[in-house]
Amino acid sequence: MTGSRPPTVVTPRSLDSSFWWGRESLDINARALGLREAGDLRAAEEIYRTGYDVAVRQGDHLAAARFLISVGACQLSTYRYQAALATFLNARHLAAAIEDHADLGAIAVNLSSLYLQMSDLPAAVLAAEDGLAEKTQPGLAYFKPYLLLHLGWLHSTLGDGAEEPFFAAGIE
Repeated sequence: MTGSRPPTVVTPRSLDSSFWWGRESLDINARALGLREAGDLRAAEEIYRTGYDVAVRQGDHLAAARFLISVGACQLSTYRYQAALATFLNARHLAAAIEDHADLGAIAVNLSSLYLQMSDLPAAVLAAEDGLAEKTQPGLAYFKPYLLLHLGWLHSTLGDGAEEPFFAAGIE
């Protein structure tokens, strides 16, 4: 879920949007996304971190967790694995505290990608399976297609013959 995909921060008016989505948060997100699209991931990371800081001051834990996911994605995309791991674990802690299962699933995809890039295939599979176990409401599991395709790719890499159902479900 990292790379050139849009950040995981939700748009205003989405079903699970937090209370902070006003002009300031939209401006922060737009500036960071513009920097990501321009390839300046370090600058985008700093803007997302600013969003995180403001969300924390506002007491908006959902927005804080989602901005952290975007910070971690920038770190992962710039090969700073230790920083990304710490950031994703912090985001996971925040999301778990507010029972934000949709973002827990997204964080699992990112953690799995990180472990895969570190050549720890068993940890990558375990993280992805943790994400698949998250109970989300229909329509809010935005991470699920990515997760299913990722699990298909992991099982294909393992050569265990279990990839087909994951690919099929992810494509569906």
